[in-house]
Amino acid sequence: MMNLSPREKKLLLVFAIFLSLIIGYYFILTPAMTIIQSSKNEYEKNKNSLLKLNKIYNNYSTTKHKKNRYNSMLKIKGGESTFLSTLSKKYNLLDNQTVLRTSNTFIRNKYSKKIIPLKFEGIYLKPLFKFIQEVEKSNRLIKVSTFILRSAVKNRNTYDANITFEFYSFK
Repeated sequence: MMNLSPREKKLLLVFAIFLSLIIGYYFILTPAMTIIQSSKNEYEKNKNSLLKLNKIYNNYSTTKHKKNRYNSMLKIKGGESTFLSTLSKKYNLLDNQTVLRTSNTFIRNKYSKKIIPLKFEGIYLKPLFKFIQEVEKSNRLIKVSTFILRSAVKNRNTYDANITFEFYSFK
């Protein structure tokens, strides 16, 4: 065995410490840092995927809610003419109503569409707009397809209105 001087022993000890630090850095610390970085990247990717899925679910739930609401509106059948007549009577428009006729059409043999044109002559705007607002607030699937407003000939403050309503329901 070789005899080493105390200086050589210290140098050998420093070299062993330096070599263990280098081996620890390359074989322990670097792989651990790589694993931590890849797990952070994967966490961000999964977080973004979860946010996208949450957004898709929210869109799905709002669409499902709208579909259920429209289906409940579509279940209401019949009584469109009486419904409009009752509302026009409520707002004192029935006396000025001149046309009320219905026409039925079918959409893909599942849905029914009733078109009801109304014509009012010599009416004031405030009750007319309250009437339209009440129709739109009702629990029926209704679309105002045309709305024509003209100044009346008889009185300067009154108007003539042509409104076409489309009622949708299941067949």
